Amino acid sequence: GLIAAAYGLTGLAMSPFLLHALGTVPSEPIRSLEKASIDLLAFVLPGYTTLIGGDEFRPFTDPFTAPPAGNGAYLGIPLILILVHFAVSQRHRPATWRLLAFAGVAAVASLGPVLHVRGRPSVDLPWRLVEPIPFIHNALPDRFTLYMWLAVGLIVALWLAARSRSVVRWGAVTLAAVMILPDLSSLPYHQEAFVPPFFAEGTYRRFIRAGEIVLIIPYGRGPGLSADMMWQAETEMYFRLASGNTGFVPSVHQGPTTRCLRKNRPRRIKRISPEGFIGFLRTHQIGSVVVAEGYEDRWDPLLSILGVDGVEVGGVTFYRLPSPGVVAPRERESPEPP
Repeated sequence: GLIAAAYGLTGLAMSPFLLHALGTVPSEPIRSLEKASIDLLAFVLPGYTTLIGGDEFRPFTDPFTAPPAGNGAYLGIPLILILVHFAVSQRHRPATWRLLAFAGVAAVASLGPVLHVRGRPSVDLPWRLVEPIPFIHNALPDRFTLYMWLAVGLIVALWLAARSRSVVRWGAVTLAAVMILPDLSSLPYHQEAFVPPFFAEGTYRRFIRAGEIVLIIPYGRGPGLSADMMWQAETEMYFRLASGNTGFVPSVHQGPTTRCLRKNRPRRIKRISPEGFIGFLRTHQIGSVVVAEGYEDRWDPLLSILGVDGVEVGGVTFYRLPSPGVVAPRERESPEPP
């Protein structure tokens, strides 16, 4: 009763937000479910983020559709054998089949709407029925491996408890654990969170207007790994961003300029143009551009079309546009703090 009352009061308090969300439900998934689906071979082949065998099997795992950071399906042969032995040795217990069924359903859901084998799509899977269902169709299939691991962890614990003094079982579990150890050098698990003095020391207040829309390079999800959002948070949301790492880019904001900003590739002329970049500034009503140290050489040629000189201050280069979304005429002028 208390739980029901808590949900009711919470729903009442959140009703304006819930009604707005229900009125603007996208008709299709905001992200491609197939690109976030686990490959069938991922359960037995280690991805490149795995310490043992990751590099050796990379020619086979590179075509997998799910991103490496979200691919948590790898069980390894020793652990699969443990699951098989558990099913055989505990076959008379109903709980055995409930646990295995739970893990199996989660594993099938993680495969997504289409079965992929080494990146190649084949037959439709049950998750295809979920695609037209609002809200739930935004659940990424590769995340369901987390539920699979809940059941697998419990199964291993029960398997060990059945013969708690068995050296063979403890050795098998140890081997299974070693086989799935991650390669900590393959992904930036421990990247240093660096904040330029421009933001850390409050210098930004001399150059950026409160509430102004700012383009920061590195941009959103890309080489900078959301540094722009961290720097914005450092200023207690003093300004607004033209970017952000929400895990996907809405279709209305997709385009060559956004792709090049996210991938830090401004010199790919076929994908980005001065006109496209100016249109991006105008669409987002950007008032200033901040380029972090180390990114200037790559972006300076394109930023020259702003018609203003950059000011090097506090570990960044700052560009002030004459007005939001408008570049300067042919004459170049130095930006003035507002």
